[in-house]
Amino acid sequence: MAEKNTVARPYAEAAFDIASADKALKQWSDMLLALAAVAADADMQMLIDNPEVDDTVVVELFTELCAKSLTDRGADFVRVLAANERLGVLPEIAALFELRRAEAEKTIEAEVTSAFPLSEARQEEIAAALAKRLADRSRSRHASTKP
Repeated sequence: MAEKNTVARPYAEAAFDIASADKALKQWSDMLLALAAVAADADMQMLIDNPEVDDTVVVELFTELCAKSLTDRGADFVRVLAANERLGVLPEIAALFELRRAEAEKTIEAEVTSAFPLSEARQEEIAAALAKRLADRSRSRHASTKP
């Protein structure tokens, strides 16, 4: 897994830079998640890994399957990945992109498990408490790194 992340990281960073410049983080997030789902499919993995299948065929398939979410720049990104034989790491690219996006937007995803349904008010209380705790932790971490 570490090797795949190492290979995927520069592509995730490039995607993040493009998305940031275009102010389209959510759009790129949706696009990369759709592409990752296609790339993770076992049949698609066999096509990606098959040296007898031309890259243009695989790119066209990705483009067709992700047509609803794929932008022109996204299609260019798929072509670059195909040319560099990196379509297989799209799931890792998407995951790394999501981490970078969450860091930039200062968001986290949290899951609460409860024996009973939570009211909207209770959900808001939990979210506020979590936000406060994370803000406190962030402040103490920054304070401890100052000389």
